Amino acid sequence: MTKEQPAVNFEQEFEAILIRDNARKTLIIAWAGLFFWAFLLILDYLRYQEGRFGEPLYQWLAVSHWLLFLCIIPLIWIQRNLTAIKRSRYPYVHGPVLLCLLLTGLSLIMMAILSIEQRGSILPYGIFLIIVNAGLILPDSHRLVINIIAVGTILVGITVMEKATIPRMIFYAEALGIIVPLYFISSFQYRLRLSSFRNKRKLEEQNRTIQSANTELLMTALQAQMNPHFIFNTLNSIQHFLLDNDQESSLRYLSSFARLIRLIFQYSKQKWISLHEELTFLKLYIELEELRFEKKIKTTFQVDDKLTQLQKEVPIPPLLIQPLIENAFKHGLMHREGVGNLNVDFQLLPTALYCKIEDNGVGRERAQAYREWEENPNRATGLLVTEQRLQALNETYQLNQEEYNRLAITDLQDDTGQAIGTRVELWISRAMLRLVHHQKKAVR
Repeated sequence: MTKEQPAVNFEQEFEAILIRDNARKTLIIAWAGLFFWAFLLILDYLRYQEGRFGEPLYQWLAVSHWLLFLCIIPLIWIQRNLTAIKRSRYPYVHGPVLLCLLLTGLSLIMMAILSIEQRGSILPYGIFLIIVNAGLILPDSHRLVINIIAVGTILVGITVMEKATIPRMIFYAEALGIIVPLYFISSFQYRLRLSSFRNKRKLEEQNRTIQSANTELLMTALQAQMNPHFIFNTLNSIQHFLLDNDQESSLRYLSSFARLIRLIFQYSKQKWISLHEELTFLKLYIELEELRFEKKIKTTFQVDDKLTQLQKEVPIPPLLIQPLIENAFKHGLMHREGVGNLNVDFQLLPTALYCKIEDNGVGRERAQAYREWEENPNRATGLLVTEQRLQALNETYQLNQEEYNRLAITDLQDDTGQAIGTRVELWISRAMLRLVHHQKKAVR
């Protein structure tokens, strides 16, 4: 089972990205507006000193300049909420963006109308339309309203100005000639970017699905690789009792082994089993190993109280822990002279299901000399299979580093540095287990 991806609304996700982008661009526009207000304020002061403020033209220009100063309102609002906007936990951002555009629009269009009277230019109007249609990527409804207000205002301004009829018609044509292509090009650009974004997200989703399927196939292959390894070793033990003519032990072993094989085939077909089922399997396996070692191994199996109560609800990957216990028997305790001890301990930690397997065997360094697989060093061992399964689970469920499934092996030594056993520790991520538990409940 893989981490469920929520249903994606591409339009909403795309709009959220545009809102962050528009908020950043609005800050630039607001700061530019304040810069030009400061520059034009100096120009207005010089005109005042020259006595030009008696003319209505310069009075209206001063009003248009002070509209730019009001851009400080959306600037402060966006700046205060910038962190939330960047994290997509933003409040309503469209309002400050549109307020900034309204203020700059009124200012620039007023300057354009006054410039027509003075120099015959509608350049400020063209600048504003470029900002609205090319600078910001606005939803169609917002962009349409702003463009209608802009063209309506400039057309009214051209109509009431004191120019001759022919130049006025030229200004009409210029105003419409600027806004119409800009609006349609911007609308096409918006749809093109949305389509590109949607296709990109779909490709990413397909890649995640393929990667997840590949990882699950790897998990199945690793699990299948482990089962023949375990069965082969167990059959060797049965052969040992048969050769010794120990009929009672052989029958007991075969009966328990048959039950174990049924569990292996049953669990190997499942992606998850309950911790209760895993513990039942492990106890049966340890019982068989103790019988094979003719009571020379003493085993302690502990499960903390919290896990005991939850063991039927906690999911776990099947056949994950058995190879670790098998290693303790085969490569540590098998070569020990005298009685061996094996302690298996399960605990529920805040971030992980913790399993500790500790033996007083000969240690890994000495066991190296006894390893039967040295003739084929490239063959995967049960321990390696477990590590690969943990890595596959980390990738499948996209776990953070703090939540990783992981394995640690410690060589135990006495005060003189002599090997006195091995400790294997396994952490199974509770974040992953919670997710799987919720998914299983949802399926039911």
